[in-house]
Amino acid sequence: MIIAKTRANEITIPTVTILADEAYPPYSYLENGQLKGIYINLLLRAADEIYPHYKIKLEPAPWKRALKEVENGHALAVIPPYKHLEARPYIWPYSIALRAESVVAFCHKDVNLNHFVQIPLEEKPPLIVGINSGYLILNDTLKLAKKQGKIRIWENKVTGANIKKLVARRLDCFLNDRDSTLWELARIQRSEPDINFNQIYEAMLVMTNTAHIGYSNTANTKYPHKQDFVRRMNEALIKALSGQ
Repeated sequence: MIIAKTRANEITIPTVTILADEAYPPYSYLENGQLKGIYINLLLRAADEIYPHYKIKLEPAPWKRALKEVENGHALAVIPPYKHLEARPYIWPYSIALRAESVVAFCHKDVNLNHFVQIPLEEKPPLIVGINSGYLILNDTLKLAKKQGKIRIWENKVTGANIKKLVARRLDCFLNDRDSTLWELARIQRSEPDINFNQIYEAMLVMTNTAHIGYSNTANTKYPHKQDFVRRMNEALIKALSGQ
């Protein structure tokens, strides 16, 4: 947990808790009990700008639980969701974009994902595709392939588990942000040098999306300062991003 700008005589300053994905390096992650990442650093810079109107508390949480807390109105905000207006109606509004991310499919070299989703189902058994729990990262082509039974989705809690299952051929492909996957792969290889991606390649650019702070759409009465906070935070983010 990180509480930005803790100072004396702050009793009357509202504290806003933002839940942060605890397993999404290099953007937001726990390391030795400390919350780190690109988005964490960005929000801490924004906290400097938004103070003394608000204090910001960044609290790590598993992604699915963080989303549920926002859906139930127990937390005002979460980072870093993509915009999924229909799938997540409980999130609104979204902040300005924190960063653009590229979701890609890493597959075994003998798997032609683009071709596979086009062929009749009866020609081959379905591909096993891994994703991180709670992530909504299938494009229209892959959604249709899933509906048709051409691919089966296997959810794992964290990127590292998906990488290991991909290397062990328990998955045919793994979908995730490119930079996050490569960051986690490098971390794993430092402690397990035998793990490699020699037989893995980037098979498909699935989507490019922007990441945001997502605000609870079910907690408006609980957080009367929500509208003012969203406005001030957007202004603070613009300044923080311009200083990168």
